[in-house]
Amino acid sequence: MDTETPAPSDPAITPDDETHIAVFCPIIALLTADINRPICLVAFVLVAFLSQLSVPLEDVLTKMRGIDWPANFLFIASTCSCMIVGLRLTWGGIRYSWASANVLVPLIVGVVGIAISLVYEAKWASHPTIKGVRKFLFNTWG
Repeated sequence: MDTETPAPSDPAITPDDETHIAVFCPIIALLTADINRPICLVAFVLVAFLSQLSVPLEDVLTKMRGIDWPANFLFIASTCSCMIVGLRLTWGGIRYSWASANVLVPLIVGVVGIAISLVYEAKWASHPTIKGVRKFLFNTWG
């Protein structure tokens, strides 16, 4: 019985390369995080001191009623579907054909869902989440 280890799926990457990747990737991640921390701290301080936000005086129930729940749900679900498209586009032509439902359905559902949520925001939302969509849609396309 031959107990030889299987060949790697990508012949360009050897086991030694995989070891180097496993060692150096966490170090690179820590270094980039250390570079970003001071920038984020400065941005946090600037936003905290320079923004002039008013605190709403209503109770929590009134604030929750002011949220446009259907449009937010539809917009978030459509955006997630479009993010799945990124994965599906990498599969297109390799794992699945470009015309397969696995590639096309998330893209179509995401784009149509975002369009429906924008029309809902423009026509029927009493408290629109995306404030300028009503003006943009109706002043641009009549």
